[in-house]
Amino acid sequence: MDTEAWEKAGQAVRQRRIELHMTQEELARKADVSLRTVGNIETGRPMTRLSPSLVRIEVALGWESDSFRGMLAGQPPVVRSTDHVPLRYVASSHTRSSQVVDPGEADLSSVSFEQLKAEYDRRIEEMVRKAVAANPDAQ
Repeated sequence: MDTEAWEKAGQAVRQRRIELHMTQEELARKADVSLRTVGNIETGRPMTRLSPSLVRIEVALGWESDSFRGMLAGQPPVVRSTDHVPLRYVASSHTRSSQVVDPGEADLSSVSFEQLKAEYDRRIEEMVRKAVAANPDAQ
């Protein structure tokens, strides 16, 4: 596989990770891959095959499946739409209750960044579990 394509894919992974305010360690944990794997991908080290680790990284970055295959063919990664997924958040610190709201209609002014990030992290971990369960060869 083309070395230049792997380098561009690695740059896209790094850029997306930074957009999501994740460290390499956090991405590795969310994708259930080694820190070395994340580093190798971000530096554009070519892989001999499309490994199951790449599927888990796609999920952790919120990309559609086969985004790596597309990037290696010169296409940009596709961010998965979450419009249909309700956002669960704590409305305020004094209510101590969760509500499910439509993100398009929600007033998130009372929601802290930490609460949103925690919910995002929960969703990513859930998507990784589902992707791995759906593809037993990915383990």
